[in-house]
Amino acid sequence: MRIATWNLERPKNGSSQRSRLLMDKLGEIDADIWILTETHDEVIPDKGYHSGSTDPVPEPPIIHLDGEHRTTIWTRWPIADTLPTSSPDRTVCADIETPYGSLLVYGTIISYHRSGCPPYGSARQWEAYYAAIAT
Repeated sequence: MRIATWNLERPKNGSSQRSRLLMDKLGEIDADIWILTETHDEVIPDKGYHSGSTDPVPEPPIIHLDGEHRTTIWTRWPIADTLPTSSPDRTVCADIETPYGSLLVYGTIISYHRSGCPPYGSARQWEAYYAAIAT
């Protein structure tokens, strides 16, 4: 089983040159399960993958486009269920039916050291990061 993670840094859609290059690299790596952050619904590892994503971002200051998600889990195997998380706009948890049995995969995006993203507002350096890893 091959599991990979990658922050895609907010591709706009699946048809841009950058998005096509990202999808080519996803195909080269050929993971069974991907946890992608700062991603878009149209950036897909390959045909036949199943996905579960975070809820849309609830409010500014960061404006997200339709189809953007902070975190998406892509898997070759069916997702039996997505489970509730404490921060559904930042985290997603999928119960995946692998050939080896059920596997819970948790994906998250963690605020960086200068992030003032909701729900942390005007947090000082590293405060948002520490708050995110505590939840």
